[in-house]
Amino acid sequence: MGRVNILIAGKTGVGKSTLVNAVFGEQVALTGMGRPVTQDISWYEPPQLPLRLCDTKGLEMADFSATLGALEAEIEKGNASGDFDRRLHILWLCIAEPGARVEAGERAVVELCARHGIPALVILTKAIGPRAFEEVARRELPAARAFVRVLAENWDDRAPFGLDALIQATERLLPEARQAAFIAAQRVDVERKRKRAMKIAAGAAASAAGAAAVPIPLADAAGIFAINVGMVAGIAVAMGVSMDRDSMIAMAASLAGALATSAGGRMIAGQVLKLVPGIGSLAGGAITAAVAGSATYGLGYGFTEYLCRFHAAKGHMPAGDELREGFRKFWESWGEKEKAPPKA
Repeated sequence: MGRVNILIAGKTGVGKSTLVNAVFGEQVALTGMGRPVTQDISWYEPPQLPLRLCDTKGLEMADFSATLGALEAEIEKGNASGDFDRRLHILWLCIAEPGARVEAGERAVVELCARHGIPALVILTKAIGPRAFEEVARRELPAARAFVRVLAENWDDRAPFGLDALIQATERLLPEARQAAFIAAQRVDVERKRKRAMKIAAGAAASAAGAAAVPIPLADAAGIFAINVGMVAGIAVAMGVSMDRDSMIAMAASLAGALATSAGGRMIAGQVLKLVPGIGSLAGGAITAAVAGSATYGLGYGFTEYLCRFHAAKGHMPAGDELREGFRKFWESWGEKEKAPPKA
């Protein structure tokens, strides 16, 4: 799915780090771990999320032209590379709502991004008032594509709000090719993750059924297993499980073995029927196609449900032994190991 590249701009103290932590998790904090491009621009690349953050500083300075010049050079370098993964895909401009003022540097960065076709989303942080400032910001930043008010953490007796609206607005403004990466990286809206995971499960079920229907004895077993490994790994990525590629594949191969314990007997029966010439081989293929499709979807459905329940209980996704052992125990009692995928 590639990575989504988000440009984060805003004055010091507007709450950029707090916002990033709330949306992507504490491991993505905007700290000294970034790769500096200039004095005022740094890239942050969490190794286990499909995400890159470009942080700009200095917009509050009287002379912010150097920051804008360096930023424009970075934008042009990404565009000239021809690599969509290196381009900036969206601007998050953070402005503290209590300040009730739009600075010249903030106007300039929105206009710069608009000239280069980068959609600008203005985030009014620390949104405790005055509400009227949103209308002021809309008038002063006409090139911005959307505005959201966000309180990313508790403020006295006020509970956080606005993060769901931020996720929705960002997904809407992003290029379609980077929406999946953003939904996987964010941790606010798990239901959005679940919907994408279930699309992966449905697609894998159709592929497994197609592979199983081939009337060649024993030829489809490796193909079905590979489809299930890809499905489990794809769901884990879509749900935002933090693992490197090799660990993800090993984990997926281990979990896909659960399929054999639930549907292996019926699949083997279908394979035996394939050995019967003529009609018998076609019947065998039909049986294993039906079983392969429902068992594959059942595995994907169960794995997604496990991740959703774990996140609801712990507030984060499992990883490593916590994931493998946790899912193994969940799978043993899961009552829908074979589930028909929804009709298209």
